[in-house]
Amino acid sequence: MIDAQAVINYLVSKGLSFTTIDHAWTMEPVDKLDVPTPMLLVYPGQVGAQPSQFALRVIQDGSEQTVFLIICKSAELKSLEEELRLAFLGYEMSEHHSGMEFVGGAPEGIRGQYIWWKCTFQTQLQYRAI
Repeated sequence: MIDAQAVINYLVSKGLSFTTIDHAWTMEPVDKLDVPTPMLLVYPGQVGAQPSQFALRVIQDGSEQTVFLIICKSAELKSLEEELRLAFLGYEMSEHHSGMEFVGGAPEGIRGQYIWWKCTFQTQLQYRAI
């Protein structure tokens, strides 16, 4: 599973335009948003693995996702999503992970003037028990 705090630290160091970059405190849009925007929330996404191809040891190809919620005014979304994608594309969590790849983005909801946009990235790695 991804280390959300390491992701947050990395993105904060990049000096992005978000007023807040933090752990997600919700996965759903909320009706009353009383925090400064634009905001970027981070949480671990799907984790998967393929069956091992070896009889005497376990080596599985796996994947781990990082999910972001961009919360901003609709007019700001295009530039903020692009800024996130350019900053996070290729990021390597460790020497065991491949560079982050963009999986996709989709609206989670609109509340008043704010859009909640979900952006997903994925890395590849191997799980081993030898």
